Formats: sequence, structure tokens, C-alpha cells
Amino acid sequence: MELVVRFPPSEVENLPVWRHVLLRALSQEARHRVETDIIGLSQKALTDWQNGGYKLGRVDKVNAALLSLLAVVRGHSSPEEQCVLSTTRVITQLWIRMSPEQVQTHPVLRCTLQLLLSVSAILVKNIEHQVILQALLCVHTVVSQECAEQLLLAALEFLCSLGKIFIPPDRQNQILPRLSSLFGVLLSDRSWLLHQHALEAFSQFAEITNHEEVISQSLSEEDTKTKVVNYLSKTVNAQEDVESRLQRLKAGEDSEPCPKRARQETSAEEYSRYIQTAESALKALQALAEGKANTTVPPPQWLESRLQELQTLITHIRTARHTT
Repeated sequence: MELVVRFPPSEVENLPVWRHVLLRALSQEARHRVETDIIGLSQKALTDWQNGGYKLGRVDKVNAALLSLLAVVRGHSSPEEQCVLSTTRVITQLWIRMSPEQVQTHPVLRCTLQLLLSVSAILVKNIEHQVILQALLCVHTVVSQECAEQLLLAALEFLCSLGKIFIPPDRQNQILPRLSSLFGVLLSDRSWLLHQHALEAFSQFAEITNHEEVISQSLSEEDTKTKVVNYLSKTVNAQEDVESRLQRLKAGEDSEPCPKRARQETSAEEYSRYIQTAESALKALQALAEGKANTTVPPPQWLESRLQELQTLITHIRTARHTT
């Protein structure tokens, strides 16, 4: 607690200190206080920006708060529920204000976008689908022009995280094509460093996503498809010409692509992932059925029998759990 007393996280001038502190190394009491104070400062910075008429001159203060907020959510693998809810509320308000056109014009907002993408990648399961769509629109704007690699790496981090969630049917037509398009663009980027990160992000996304159509649609270009297949097969390009090799050496990038690592997943993680997928799909089906209940369009005749089959399947799963 001595560090907390000497550099109170409730004071803006101390935020740079807490960005470099490993929060999970603190006691539970100290960590809770630090997280609460930083989230409070972030909300205040956002409120001040709102009350000031969303002027660009105040965005730097918002970015400083966001940087500290990123340190909070990265501080430990399982943030407390209140921390997640409060942080999600802050970044949702910011995403709503992000304009793709303004992001394209003002560098300070591209910094905001980079930070929002990094925070959102961690909290992706708590973010509304409309906010995800807004994020994709902003990313599409910046990939179409020259921008810092750090921003594109944050974009890849966010795109990869979308493999963890199920997009409901009423949002798929808006989100999935944009996701495929962005992966396609980034996978074909000429920057060797960015290309390697894109391969890694795409392979991780492909391992966990339930939306397999995104995978095929992202690989519509034959050259991109070949590079991805070679990467997944741990194949290194042996026909790289001498000039290209020298360019990589000059750029300090004399290392081969990392082969795809086998995903290490515990049994509990597998159960959690599949349960979440099933729950999301059933909720989407429920919303569809309830929406149709107020119309004259009847549900398909086969729906009742398929629901009975699902009930039988659930019974079998529960039986298998008790017999193993």
C-alpha cells in the first residue's frame, strides 16, 4: 500500500506510474483501489470531453486515461466483474463517438482507435454487436490508407478476438463480410512484419471461430490462400530471391515465420467455449421465435422435432457426464 499512498492513482499526474506497474503483483486491496481510481479517472476524462463539446484539443487527456485503462484490463487474466462492466461502459461511450471519417483525418483519433481496439480485444465478450460493427467500420477506414503499424497490429489483435464470440443471425450480414474483407487485406499486406502477425492472428481466429464462412471468404485471393496454407503447414518459402532476403536483413527481420503452435486448451476451457456457443445460438433462436410470434408467419414445421432432438442430445450429454 506504500506505493498507493505515495502515488495516489486518483490523481491524473500519477497515471504514468501505474501504467508500468504489474497490478496483479499487488495485494487484492491495493489492486482494487488502483483499478477503481483509474476507471473513475477514465470516466471523468470522458465526461469532461463530452461536456466540452467533444473538442479535438481534449482528446489527448482521453487517450492518457485509456492507456491507463488498458493497463488495468491487462493486469490480470480474469478482471473482476465490476471492473469489466465499468470499463466496458467507458469504451462503449467512446466507440459511439468514433467517426470513421474523422479517424481518417485526425492522427490523435487514430491513437484513440488503437487504444480502443486493444482494450476491446480483451473485453470482446462483453461488447455489444453494434459496437463491434462500429469498430470494424473504423478499422476499414485506416487500412485503406497509410498508417502506423502499431495501429494495424492492434486491429489484428481485435479481429483475432472476434473468434471467441458468436455473431447472432440478425448481425451476421453486417459484421462477417467486413471481418472477411479486413483479414483479406491485412493478410496480403506487403510489410513482412505485419504479414507474419496477420498469419498468426488469422490462424488463431480460425482455430476458435464458429463462423467458418469467414475463413473461406478471407482467402478469396489464390496467393493469400497459398501463403496461409503454407504457414499452417509450417512451410517456409525456400524460393525467396536474394534481393528480398537482403531487404529483410536490412530491416532487422532476419527470422523465419513462427510455425503454428498447437493450441493448448484445458478441458474446462473446452467445456466453457462450447457451452457459450450453444447458449448464444439458442438465445438467437429464442429471439427469432419470439419475434415471429407477433406475426402471421408460422415457424417451420420441423422446428418442434428438431427441438426434441436437441433435448434428447442434452439428456445424453448429462448422462455421459455422470457415467464417466
